[in-house]
Amino acid sequence: MADLKNKNFGALLLDMQWRFVQRVSEDERHPLIESQNETLDFFAERNLPLVVIGYVWEDSEYNEIPSPIVEPLRERLESISNKVSLRRFDPRDGSSDNAFTQRGLEENLVNLGVTDIILMGLSATGCVYKTAEGALTRGFNILTANTLIADEKGKESLRKGREWYSANGKFFETHGDLISYVGARV
Repeated sequence: MADLKNKNFGALLLDMQWRFVQRVSEDERHPLIESQNETLDFFAERNLPLVVIGYVWEDSEYNEIPSPIVEPLRERLESISNKVSLRRFDPRDGSSDNAFTQRGLEENLVNLGVTDIILMGLSATGCVYKTAEGALTRGFNILTANTLIADEKGKESLRKGREWYSANGKFFETHGDLISYVGARV
């Protein structure tokens, strides 16, 4: 991926609903949410676009987006004006973990002028990975950081994914490194 100035960055926040977040170990959960909050602050300050994606289950309590995004993130999301929220289908129906199979995602990103997608959320080797593949096949560039994604399978699973993210996009050790990179280009 070329290092060009004035890229059109946007972010996808994937599946940060309690139903998924509770599966991540406590020692990973809080740093993950704090890193995402700091990245959301950066997006809010620069009015960069964000797409929030969450599943819709048959259970009525899970059908609002961005609720039930975990509370610390929900508060931050309210400060971002350049945001689109999309619902995904019930994961139990056997459909794809790739959020690009959700009608409207690609169209929203194109309409927002996004060419480079910062990926945040769960699961690094599941939905985030499949969505990253979907982004690449549609011509988007991908970026993420070790501190912005997690996996319910733990850090070992994330380490295996690191090579794939590095080979197919830009992978940063910390969200601060990613923010510096993006900040120098917007």
